[in-house]
Amino acid sequence: MLGKAASVALYGMATSLIITMGLCLLLDMSVVNPVVFGLGLVFGAGIFSLLGLTASVMVREAFEAMSLMNFVRFPILFISGVFMPIEALCGSNP
Repeated sequence: MLGKAASVALYGMATSLIITMGLCLLLDMSVVNPVVFGLGLVFGAGIFSLLGLTASVMVREAFEAMSLMNFVRFPILFISGVFMPIEALCGSNP
């Protein structure tokens, strides 16, 4: 089970790194603190892969796991910063 969680976490980290590098090039931005970004990426990918593994073990059918995970994903959407304007992400520089 840990092997499955580790492979999903590595896949999530790789996907996140590709998206981050692409957005940094496209929007001409940079990662301010790469150490904190890397630690957050590793811990986030590990925790969310274990959360998905836990949800899949708790249910019998796949659609039940998806319904269960929506209770976690939906509130995270509102605290993630997705509704924050890009100007607020850039700090005090215009």
